[in-house]
Amino acid sequence: MSQSQQRLEQQRREAADESPFRRDMWWGKDRDGTEKTTGHDPQPFHYRKERCEYVMTGFWKETAERLLCPVAYHEPGEYDLHDEPCEVEVSDPAVFIPKRAPDWHADGEYGAMSHRVRVNEEHGNLTGPLVPDRPKPDFMEGVNDLLGHWGDELDLSDGNLETLRETAERRKRNGDDRDVDIVAGLMQDAWRMAKTGE
Repeated sequence: MSQSQQRLEQQRREAADESPFRRDMWWGKDRDGTEKTTGHDPQPFHYRKERCEYVMTGFWKETAERLLCPVAYHEPGEYDLHDEPCEVEVSDPAVFIPKRAPDWHADGEYGAMSHRVRVNEEHGNLTGPLVPDRPKPDFMEGVNDLLGHWGDELDLSDGNLETLRETAERRKRNGDDRDVDIVAGLMQDAWRMAKTGE
């Protein structure tokens, strides 16, 4: 280990020793004295559900014709940029947002975001994208592609695939859920059907 690396490691140890926060207890304790196990989120963590939402949001985003700015869509009137929700497309990922490195850190890229963000060029927001819902025919086309893939990968029966197709169509028709939520639920159901053989 080089001398600069040793000095950096020593500075980190000293900073940790002087810290009033314990390193062995990341989340602390609730007021009733019980340990938190889910981080800052009070909702319990369900791996399968979270994984399905992550995968399906990524898939739906990659196959979308356009991606919107969530600030412009959800927050009308903020900073007087617009008076009502509007659909503004965002750019491709282009901008890296650096973070300031602490003085004791030798690397100037410490904490820099590893991914680029999109830009709402109309209002100047740096943002992640909102995946808009699709018209029903386009939605069902995407669902059929997914069902074809899951049928092969998970070895689902024709009955299972038809049940999933009907569920997707019913949920889309009811209009209570966003498209990404519907397909994430379908993925959970497909995994359950493959596991239990229903």
